[in-house]
Amino acid sequence: MNLSPSSLNLLLTCPFAYKLKYIDRVQPKFNINTIAGSAFHFALSKYFKTNRYDFESSWKEYRNYNPEVLSLSFNEEDKIKNNLFAMLKIYEPFARDLKVISSEEPFNIDINDIGFKGIVDAITEDSIIDFKTTNRIPSDITSSHIIQTSIYSILTGIDKVELHYISEKRVVIYKTQVSSEMKEKTLMLIENVKDILENKIFLPNGLVHPYACKYCSVSNFCYFVNGIS
Repeated sequence: MNLSPSSLNLLLTCPFAYKLKYIDRVQPKFNINTIAGSAFHFALSKYFKTNRYDFESSWKEYRNYNPEVLSLSFNEEDKIKNNLFAMLKIYEPFARDLKVISSEEPFNIDINDIGFKGIVDAITEDSIIDFKTTNRIPSDITSSHIIQTSIYSILTGIDKVELHYISEKRVVIYKTQVSSEMKEKTLMLIENVKDILENKIFLPNGLVHPYACKYCSVSNFCYFVNGIS
């Protein structure tokens, strides 16, 4: 069994959506914001490695390595670039102030007999930093992000975590200390999802929590989304 922090969160949000995306491997809905967010992470990683904050060259390099961008219309690509450049511009002073020692670091670890794979956005001497590009910055750290940061803390042994939420208009930074209690709760959640994966019982949580359907990237493949059983 293998998971990533994001696939674990989807499994907890809606097991049926997890099944569609990671087992049936349906194609998620096209999302301009997702591409812009991915390009943002790419550009920041390049900056931390080269100390060159160059919007245009980062976008061109990202575009060349990601074939899905080549299929976009001119208007779609232009919208993504505008979104990306706005976020990079507003985040630039924060990026220049960081002392990053590792960026886009892949990891692979076993937790309760489940293999976890993923990428840590950035690590400084004393903290983990996770970048969240979004149109709606939350008023506090979300529960799904607490789970994600707990996994990163278990992985690295670093308990200080910063979540940097970036939109086109502002940057909000939340800092937290991952406690032993948070890690224990995360380990319990991981133990609980083992039953779902082993028994292959993927129930549609969206029937109980409609927001899960509203923001689901694979809801167009879901026959439960309209309450059909």
